[in-house]
Amino acid sequence: MNKKIKVLHILWSGGIGGLEEYVTSLIRYFNLLRYEIHLCFLSKKGTIFEEAIKMSNNVNFIGMKNGFDIIGAFKFAIYLHRGKFNIIHSHTRNFLSSAVLFLFNRTEKILTHHLSPGDIRAIKKSQFFYKIFQKIFKKIIAISETVRESLIIDMNVDPNRIVVIHNGIDLDKYDQSLPPANNLLHIKKSNKRILGFIGRMETFKRPDLFIKVAKEIIETNKEFYFIMVGDGPKLDDCRKMISNYGIDSYFSLLGFRRDIPNILKLFDGFFFTSSGEGFGIVILEAMAMGVPVFAINDGAISEIITHKKNGVLLDTTEPKLIAQQIIKHFEDKSLIDKIMKQSIEDVHSKFSIELCAKRTEELYAKVASAKSY
Repeated sequence: MNKKIKVLHILWSGGIGGLEEYVTSLIRYFNLLRYEIHLCFLSKKGTIFEEAIKMSNNVNFIGMKNGFDIIGAFKFAIYLHRGKFNIIHSHTRNFLSSAVLFLFNRTEKILTHHLSPGDIRAIKKSQFFYKIFQKIFKKIIAISETVRESLIIDMNVDPNRIVVIHNGIDLDKYDQSLPPANNLLHIKKSNKRILGFIGRMETFKRPDLFIKVAKEIIETNKEFYFIMVGDGPKLDDCRKMISNYGIDSYFSLLGFRRDIPNILKLFDGFFFTSSGEGFGIVILEAMAMGVPVFAINDGAISEIITHKKNGVLLDTTEPKLIAQQIIKHFEDKSLIDKIMKQSIEDVHSKFSIELCAKRTEELYAKVASAKSY
């Protein structure tokens, strides 16, 4: 019997975040008869780290104080030396830890690029990263064709080094029988249509556009209510904007929440506003719960949504026009019913975490094919 291939996944932080939740969900679905999966957190412990160590004995914490911690990097190098991993799969673009990876030239290395092209500040930092480090990675996984294009055009990455593997979600967490969030049931009982936003409150996510559209909808139709989930640097600005518009009674800002499936259970529609999104896992989450998605047609969104099939694509950022389209489509019950049904089918057939794990395993097999383990 062949020896198991030892694969190490590297995360910068063990705190709560979309990337961290995705990776820790992904590693649950690898073939453990063929792969021995390890997980290493470089800088911080947190909720995801605590959950990971309960799930597996193959979890390690380095304790790097920051991106320039030489002692932490030395500890990381010792860990890699002792681990004798066959494949190292990084999910961080930290410079110092990547420099450590350079020392292990006999170990095949893969990087997943989770960054959205619309995140301009991070893109600029990544340009320098790829100029220095792209050659140490045998393959770079782009989470969408849009991200692949950004890697080539914005960061001058060799196209032959890039493989596209769409993200997926753990469908076990998105069950139609789940109850709605208890503390929000009073909103549902008001018989208003609930339109939701879920995402980090930062510039390229455009939470302000959600509020502007909500204002336009309210001026036409008072039967809507709006829920925003997420925290971030623009949260206070959003509160002020809602207050200045005088529409506080139509809004709930929930901050960060982990009971997303239960909150989605309340939504009648989900409005995705991001600019240059690299993928948009939250779209899959809404679709899995049968929530009709209205999305600005930007970034990788058209790789998920087919207009009037499993969602509605909006080819404008003009709030009044968006409001008109949302109201119009909500009134078409047959269309909404079709979208809800097709959304659930598409997530299960195209975007499950199992499918993502399978495609990642296929990449591991190709990377490892030249070696015998």
